[in-house]
Amino acid sequence: MGLILAKRLTHLGRVSHFVFSIFWREFDSVGFKQSMPMHKVIVAGVYIEKENRVLMVQEKGQALGLWSLPMGHLDENESIEDGARREAKEETGYDVQIKSKIGVSTIPGSEYKGGEKDNKNKIEFHIFEAEVIGGELSRGEKDLLDVKWIPKESVGKLPLRGEWLKTYLYGV
Repeated sequence: MGLILAKRLTHLGRVSHFVFSIFWREFDSVGFKQSMPMHKVIVAGVYIEKENRVLMVQEKGQALGLWSLPMGHLDENESIEDGARREAKEETGYDVQIKSKIGVSTIPGSEYKGGEKDNKNKIEFHIFEAEVIGGELSRGEKDLLDVKWIPKESVGKLPLRGEWLKTYLYGV
């Protein structure tokens, strides 16, 4: 059945062939099941180190009890840098200044532990080194259990939101 469908779509012309390649079909012994393409979701965050301590947030929700850097999804029409600053303010109470980009990486949404809305997407992280320029430490987000300055040597002992986080925590 899948071969017939592929021939019919390619026979109809380039556009149909393109559509077929975007909506890839997985074939098995019974027939085929459709799997939708993964979309990319941008997440921006900050790494802040002060006096040999790292600013960390403890999650609620899908990542309950796990520790992470302050980060989150971009708002509509928001730049990546503005999103990182906004997430820092919302999650920690601090106003921050971006110093430099540490890195960009992509993981499957299921590894991000952001919930159903992310599980079928690819998550592209943009993490910046930043410094506190104002505000006061507070757990502003209702989606967080805690916000703390953690001694850098103790960060590795925390249950982290994912292995992918180690790249940013130990690469700085």
